[in-house]
Amino acid sequence: MRLVVMGVEASGKSTVGREVAARAGWPFLDGDDFHTPEARRRMGGGQALTDADRAPWLARLRSELEARPDVVLACSGLKRPYRDALRVPGVRFLFLNVPEPLLREHVAASVSHDAGMVLPPSHLATLGVAHA
Repeated sequence: MRLVVMGVEASGKSTVGREVAARAGWPFLDGDDFHTPEARRRMGGGQALTDADRAPWLARLRSELEARPDVVLACSGLKRPYRDALRVPGVRFLFLNVPEPLLREHVAASVSHDAGMVLPPSHLATLGVAHA
């Protein structure tokens, strides 16, 4: 089975994904590791990526999923077309639905999030989740 752990930034995708992969004995892939340096720079500056920016990244992730029969991938997967791009045989999606106040706490406590506080509200809007 190929499992994509999805959700907005700071929802715990990598943490949950690593744990699931470890328990299953499968490889873990973090979608963030497949972004180009330019995309990382833009996100680090608070600039959201466009669908066109994401297309080659999604293609790389799809190739990684296709290459492994059992794998866990952490990836935001916020739009249905993004998830559709990752739909390969045996893929399942696990959506981590985390309240926005908790997302803000996670980001504030972490120095590892490239996009800082700019992305959670835009992620929530992209996903279509109502938030305060």
